[in-house]
Amino acid sequence: MPKAIINRDIEIRSRTRNVAWSLRASPYDQTLPQECIEIAIARGAATAVAPKRRGQKKASPARRGGKPASKTASAKGGEPETAAETSGT
Repeated sequence: MPKAIINRDIEIRSRTRNVAWSLRASPYDQTLPQECIEIAIARGAATAVAPKRRGQKKASPARRGGKPASKTASAKGGEPETAAETSGT
């Protein structure tokens, strides 16, 4: 279901079903039926909120430090291998 921010209190009746909604103003987005949001926006009582896309999550504080670049970097004490060290010359 879509989301919207309700700017003022409003009573809405459905045009297609026998149902009505009583919406209260709130600074937070609310999940409501599409028909309800369309009517509220048309009457100037709501603002649509774009849906969040999958994969765009906030970085968690525990992972900000990051992990080592590779397994060899952690085995060598945090220093990555160079070509001269691996060739043996």
